[in-house]
Amino acid sequence: MFIASLIGIMTVKEAIDAGYEYFVRVRAMEEKRVLKDDDMVVVFNIVGTTSYQVFFLDKGLDEIKERLKEVGVKINYDSEKAILRYLEGLENERR
Repeated sequence: MFIASLIGIMTVKEAIDAGYEYFVRVRAMEEKRVLKDDDMVVVFNIVGTTSYQVFFLDKGLDEIKERLKEVGVKINYDSEKAILRYLEGLENERR
């Protein structure tokens, strides 16, 4: 099993500017979605590889974990906790 380590939580525009455009566009094509600069994504590196995985955050953490599991990848503990803290912060802002 491979491990996914969080690179960052960022907007589509930030991810593209940071060099992850190919990965963002591949995920958008897979999901048949129109890219919006302010959509939020999570970017993972698959530890020990040069592979990156990008997911749209509006899919939720459970969906992201399931998609990674399908390809034999698990999110590391610290990365999962960071995403949960980010999502909790968003939830608190909405209240």
